[in-house]
Amino acid sequence: MMKSLLRTPTLATPPAVRCNFDIPVRIQLIIKLKIEKMKKKIILITIASIVILSSCLSRKLRRIDDKFTGETTIISSTLTGFLMASIPAAIVVSKTIRPNGDNIYVMNLNADGSTLITNEKGVKILFTDGSKLEFEDANINVSSGSGLNWSYTSTIILNEEQVNLFIRKKVEAIRLYIFDRHLLDSEKNNLPKIFEKLKNTY
Repeated sequence: MMKSLLRTPTLATPPAVRCNFDIPVRIQLIIKLKIEKMKKKIILITIASIVILSSCLSRKLRRIDDKFTGETTIISSTLTGFLMASIPAAIVVSKTIRPNGDNIYVMNLNADGSTLITNEKGVKILFTDGSKLEFEDANINVSSGSGLNWSYTSTIILNEEQVNLFIRKKVEAIRLYIFDRHLLDSEKNNLPKIFEKLKNTY
């Protein structure tokens, strides 16, 4: 009789929970949109970083030892540009150290033009402070360039005073006869440091 009175307690079934999936879906959409925006920002930052890095004129110097003459030539980077579109640097400078200890500084200038002109002279250097350095007798050489352009170059030997001038000042632009070329910001900022590094390298 006692056994029949003892009943196993039963747990009450909780009421069914009604799930509303509208809120989680909205949250997922918001998170997804934020992730997509972040991805786009990362891609843009990455591209910008690559462009900045690739557009920089390197400060590294290359050393060439000539065992036949005993001379050592130290030269700056010859290329600059964006991504894979590298072009000759506006100004390439080098120093040749002779066995007797003499130093010869050589500056090579590069500019493009759509018109073919030969047998002309005259180079002007414009600094960011507005001052100019002129080489009236500098020869201008021309060769076929990229596309329909012509490539104009000039080679100038610098003295110690002129080298010190390039260390103190930044170059804004160069003019080879009538053909102008404005320097990239990286070239403007790095050239004085390149000249100084070149002068102090032995």
